[in-house]
Amino acid sequence: MLTPPQHTPDHEPVFIWRQDPAWDMDRIGRETAEQRLSDASWTHPIDHYFSGASRLDLDAVGKVGAEQVTARQYLRGKATEFVLRRLPPATYVDVMAQIRRALDAGDDFPVGSLYLACKEGVRSVRGLDGLQWVHGELTEQSMHVLLDLGLGLVMDLGLAVWQYSQPMRDAEKKV
Repeated sequence: MLTPPQHTPDHEPVFIWRQDPAWDMDRIGRETAEQRLSDASWTHPIDHYFSGASRLDLDAVGKVGAEQVTARQYLRGKATEFVLRRLPPATYVDVMAQIRRALDAGDDFPVGSLYLACKEGVRSVRGLDGLQWVHGELTEQSMHVLLDLGLGLVMDLGLAVWQYSQPMRDAEKKV
């Protein structure tokens, strides 16, 4: 039986980097430790968010004990919000081919494909000034700004765009 997704199909996909200081990591760690004492397979709603399972819907509902929670409730303040879009089909196919080749060869995710996914998949940013787009893509200067914040940010953004660009899962098609 298909489990219906807990995210809405028309939500705005927002990526907030795991390293953003706005996340309440103490609460997330505490809840994870408590829940895993009774159920080792339990997954925190934040982990669903970062895995792409919620399609980056900050308001997708998850459970911690008997309480229903959303990823948004774990933010303690203003975060830098990256609004994403699905990759154009030709770019998605190219990125997917690069990733498959790397994984088949036993390599890590190819950095170049995640860079490309980030460059073409970030639609706008709230809480970070100085970025520019040309024809829907971040400019090279903007990519330098992001790289100055950390290669990990660019790679995580690229991975989030790639995950968001995946075809709909069967459960999502039934909603």
